[in-house]
Amino acid sequence: MKNNKSKNRRIFLGTYLLIIALFVLFLYYKNSEIIPNEIITYYTNSALIDTGAENVVTGIYLNYRLYDTFFEALMLLVSVIGIIHFSRHDGNDHLEDEDVNKVWEENLEQSQLMTSMGGFLYPFILIFGAYIIFNGHKSPGGGFQGGAVLASVFIIKYLVMPTNDIHAEFLYKTEKILFFLIISTGIIFSFGGLLTRYNFLNVPFLIFMNTLIGIKVFCGLSIVFYRFVFFESR
Repeated sequence: MKNNKSKNRRIFLGTYLLIIALFVLFLYYKNSEIIPNEIITYYTNSALIDTGAENVVTGIYLNYRLYDTFFEALMLLVSVIGIIHFSRHDGNDHLEDEDVNKVWEENLEQSQLMTSMGGFLYPFILIFGAYIIFNGHKSPGGGFQGGAVLASVFIIKYLVMPTNDIHAEFLYKTEKILFFLIISTGIIFSFGGLLTRYNFLNVPFLIFMNTLIGIKVFCGLSIVFYRFVFFESR
């Protein structure tokens, strides 16, 4: 009886969220308009001077439209909260050691090659992800893309050996803290006028914000992947 009630509650909430999402999409397409060429030209010609970013996209989402980035970061956090809420898991995010060892032993023989290749690839993936984050203000990339690359380490690790030996609760708390830091840093430096008065702070601000966003995206996507693939498949 309790399981049926919980299932009906999930179905109701899922349907409600779907209706809200469709309504938001309807409003978006109804009120969307073509961006004037003047704005595009201004962003292209003035991004480096105004924001210190050689990558115009970074200048837009970390300066001109920073509030959009706040909401994007919030949406990822809300998605993680929703996935945790809808998960059928009982709340114990970390498997017992004997369970991890059992799964490890069952898959070890058939995963020797993948394990060796994964161990070889991990450092390169981490370096590539860090490069994308730290150089997002100069070249295509940034915190969102770099965070996704870093999260692929956990994804590959799971594909090699399907065990859950990460603390999702720790990642979840870390993501909430990082979201607070992203909001606080943006308000203090950008909305507070520090970047306008002290231009030398522009590049450090971009790197720091991309780093916070990258780690936050890494935490969020890792939680989403493990919740969907590991727990929901069992």
